[in-house]
Amino acid sequence: MSKMIPLKPASKVYLEVYLAMANRPFRTIMEIRAWKPTNINGEERKVSHPKGLYVRGQHTGTKAFVARKAYKGDVVPCTIGSIEKVKLESARTLTNLIGYELKKNSLENVRKALVNCAGDHTLFQEELKKVKAPAVSGMTVDEFMEEWLPIKQASLADGPSRRRPESLY
Repeated sequence: MSKMIPLKPASKVYLEVYLAMANRPFRTIMEIRAWKPTNINGEERKVSHPKGLYVRGQHTGTKAFVARKAYKGDVVPCTIGSIEKVKLESARTLTNLIGYELKKNSLENVRKALVNCAGDHTLFQEELKKVKAPAVSGMTVDEFMEEWLPIKQASLADGPSRRRPESLY
């Protein structure tokens, strides 16, 4: 008859390692797909590579990539897209681009460009250019100057001079 080995209760070290692995950042898309969020309000877990990339999961099973980047002293979330539509590599690239673009552009412009890019970083840059471009009005330069000149003349101290004649304005 074989000798039975008594089972030991889970050691303290094993529990620490298990808990550390449960909270470590995701490295692959397979880990993200296998993750089952339990919080009814949803929860976020970090992705390993770029700083600021997270996966937001709902208890219903839907998951989306979220970039959390600094903007004017606050950390703001920008949803990149669902894990079914956006590849992990594209999400990583977009996270870096979002951080770079938030330094130069407004948050609203970046979010508008993200809505239309469908997870593609080249489309994101094109959409950002479209969003940043000023709207073309039907005004000519002469019409604009006729409206602008009376406003500007009020702020001039001495009016036109030899160095700045009225024809410049």
